[in-house]
Amino acid sequence: LYWYEKQALNGDLRCQNNLGIVHFKLRDFHNAEKWLKTAAHGNDGVACFNIGNLYMALEREEDAIEYYKKGHILGNNECKYNLAILYMQKNMEKEAVSLYKQLYKSGHEKGCYNLGLYMEANGNIDDAIRYYKKGVLKVLLISILGIVGTIIFVLAIMAILRMPITRLFFPIMLGSYVASIVAISAYFEENT
Repeated sequence: LYWYEKQALNGDLRCQNNLGIVHFKLRDFHNAEKWLKTAAHGNDGVACFNIGNLYMALEREEDAIEYYKKGHILGNNECKYNLAILYMQKNMEKEAVSLYKQLYKSGHEKGCYNLGLYMEANGNIDDAIRYYKKGVLKVLLISILGIVGTIIFVLAIMAILRMPITRLFFPIMLGSYVASIVAISAYFEENT
């Protein structure tokens, strides 16, 4: 904590935010609030998200909403998402849907999913499918990139250890094949 506090006192927003998180995890809510507020007042969107979460944990919903709004204005999608959920709980559907549509444009997976749920519940099945697809495709792309990264990592380790490639060749090729089929299926689903 010493170094975080030293940098936080020098105005480092990231350290102020991180120090607030550490105090939150230590259940020192007074200092958590102090440091998160300091970072949030320095226009750190992540700190706005974190202090909003602190206030939700302390059952101070109106304070949480204030900081989620500020974080939303600063461009933090997680603030936008939490604000949309709170608006939906308060039956402020128009405001919530507006936020979900902004999240859809940025490809926020959970925002796309919730917008899909809302559209489906209101009988807009075509729109619901479109919103679901965007969220799923982003998750799928990230998964495929993870698989490709794993394959490259395994091949690099094999090269370092001078392990015969034939021993792991089949599982790697099978994984690549499955990932390719899934990616191609998703592409055709999106474009049909």
